[in-house]
Amino acid sequence: MLYGVAKMHTLYEITKAITEILQFNYNDETINIPIGMVIGPTDKTMQSQIPIKKVGISLNLSAYSIARAVNKKNDLIISYEPLFYSCIKKIDYILLRKIRLLAQERVYVFVLGDPLLYAENGINDTLLGLLEIKDTKVIELKTNSSYTEIAKRFKIGYLPREIMVREIARHIGKKVGSHHVKIFGSPTDFVRGIAFIGGALSDKNIVDILKSFKVDAVITGEVNYKIQTYLQDTQLNAIVIGYTNSIKPGLKVFKSLLQLKIPKVEVNLLDTDDFLVSEINIT
Repeated sequence: MLYGVAKMHTLYEITKAITEILQFNYNDETINIPIGMVIGPTDKTMQSQIPIKKVGISLNLSAYSIARAVNKKNDLIISYEPLFYSCIKKIDYILLRKIRLLAQERVYVFVLGDPLLYAENGINDTLLGLLEIKDTKVIELKTNSSYTEIAKRFKIGYLPREIMVREIARHIGKKVGSHHVKIFGSPTDFVRGIAFIGGALSDKNIVDILKSFKVDAVITGEVNYKIQTYLQDTQLNAIVIGYTNSIKPGLKVFKSLLQLKIPKVEVNLLDTDDFLVSEINIT
């Protein structure tokens, strides 16, 4: 055993803790998307020989987040967004610089991906918790793919009484610290059934599923134009709080849960609330 390992957690203990929190097998070889340990060993024996002192949790793996991790002397970055989004056909200069910096500083990278979005106590559950809704229902779609199955887990909340859409928008906006919440639909509609989808709503099938379960409004991070049109066609209201605002509350909960499981490691959040956020008035 390496000197000092007994006094701290190993890389294997941390990856095991992530698996236990999210109840997802990141080592499943049928998964063909870049999640799990993307920079570092996947072998359990090798991971057990690598001591970790500091862990940084980030929304993404931007050059900014990586630089903060290096400056904080983190041994491991755990990111929600991937380092690359598909099978690599060509490495551009920006990606190469990131990989070189991580390699030079011996910083390992673990990508959480959508399992964090749909897991119990994950991003969607955290958003629902911000509104303190007690009456909830979980929808799980059964498919052949283990990854798709967890990615199609939804949690719906039912308000004790009907509330106007714009009042819900104001409330969730205050909870996530956003001053600019968008409403696609009618702000004066009264709703009871609410679904929470962190990140982006981009699938028409999800809209159909939510409507079938009597959802009146969906709270999400962002919506593209095609889905905006479909929301109008199906008369489903959408409250859009911004991509980052929809993810960060869940990351903070994940950070707390991970810290409880690995108390000997310092776990910190790499993202800052004010980074690259500015407004100008052009009127």
